[in-house]
Amino acid sequence: MLASHRDFGRLGALLASIIETNVRLECLVECKREIIAMMTEGSSLLIAWGLIDDSADSARFLMDLSDYASGLYPATHPLPIQRAACEETGYPILSYEESLRDFLTVQLVGYKALREKRRDS
Repeated sequence: MLASHRDFGRLGALLASIIETNVRLECLVECKREIIAMMTEGSSLLIAWGLIDDSADSARFLMDLSDYASGLYPATHPLPIQRAACEETGYPILSYEESLRDFLTVQLVGYKALREKRRDS
């Protein structure tokens, strides 16, 4: 249901902050454990595919991506009042897809450069 809502990304970003500050510690700990398990699996896949060769770098990449994407959606899908202010001032509203693509490209190229630097050391 949420996926069909036009503000799905904004709701996801808000829900995370609301839920994480209004639950019992035990529930939040269990949630974080599940996230860590998913990130560990994702990290292993990135290494297996040869995109990143270090597990610490792979985990950091996924954390950065998670944090960046959750903040990017609301920034690229402004509320009507924010859109009006942007239009009136000429403040650019970026494309979510283009911004995320560029972020991923820069990050992956950066991790490749980091790998090369480590090999040269």
